[in-house]
Amino acid sequence: MRLGTRLTIYLSLIIIISLSGYGYYHIMSRRDVLIRKMKVEVRSVGRTLKVSLEKVSLTREMEYVQDLIDAVEEDEKTLGVIVYHQGKGVVFRSRSLGEEVDPYLELIKKSSKEDLPQEEFGFYKKVPFFSYAFPLKDKRGKNIGGVSILQHTSFMEEDIRKAKRDIFIMILLVIGGTVMLILFRDEKMGFSTYLSIDRWC
Repeated sequence: MRLGTRLTIYLSLIIIISLSGYGYYHIMSRRDVLIRKMKVEVRSVGRTLKVSLEKVSLTREMEYVQDLIDAVEEDEKTLGVIVYHQGKGVVFRSRSLGEEVDPYLELIKKSSKEDLPQEEFGFYKKVPFFSYAFPLKDKRGKNIGGVSILQHTSFMEEDIRKAKRDIFIMILLVIGGTVMLILFRDEKMGFSTYLSIDRWC
């Protein structure tokens, strides 16, 4: 095996390992940033929705509650919204969620019981989502139920896939550039050796 070929292999391996490590770190960092950003957005929507819902009686202003849910659902990132009144057992939901919302009520009930917001990742009909649930209180400060906002995570996953593609393309370009540089160097050295032999002859 020629020196240039061995050097090409060694350098390529070093580049692959180095860029792979950098790529993994970059992707994980990007994922953390996107998750934090998504959580901030959902919590912001939740605070606005909480203020609006706690001003009214959920069981008396049903049409208003449904209008609020529909307004939040208009955002393409929102998978759906569930509002639960535990005293009356009334459930309001986005039309996109259909009838199967019982599994997602558990997080709302837990949030209301512990009087703390709850978060989790899950799947709705094989669609990945992030769920943020928070309790609702009446005018006396008593917990009366809660809300769960389901946010699509597909937008975040698409951004991560794009970052992976960019890293892969970068690795290929750097390896290709290294190979071309070494081949050019070998060709130049070979030509110089040929000229030296030609002079001696």
